[in-house]
Amino acid sequence: MRQLKNKFSRGIRKMEADTQVSADEVEAALAGSLHRAVEGDVDNGSLMSGQVACLIGDEKSAQEIVDDLMCEALAWSRSDLQAMADANAGRAWNN
Repeated sequence: MRQLKNKFSRGIRKMEADTQVSADEVEAALAGSLHRAVEGDVDNGSLMSGQVACLIGDEKSAQEIVDDLMCEALAWSRSDLQAMADANAGRAWNN
């Protein structure tokens, strides 16, 4: 499972690396971590992330993201979508 780095995840990594810590102790430390994250505890919760989290290069506001999406949609609406659909359909039938 992938999770964001925080106080909790660093502690778990240390526990997993310590040969004196049992799997049961690690499991006990993990118990409730997702609930803590859902409740807003960003330091002591398990904050899940997707595979593409490493591809994020900059921070944007929600407004900036929506603006970007609208610009892309506008660009697509100005393109010849029917020609692209026809070309894709032709390739599909030829396979």
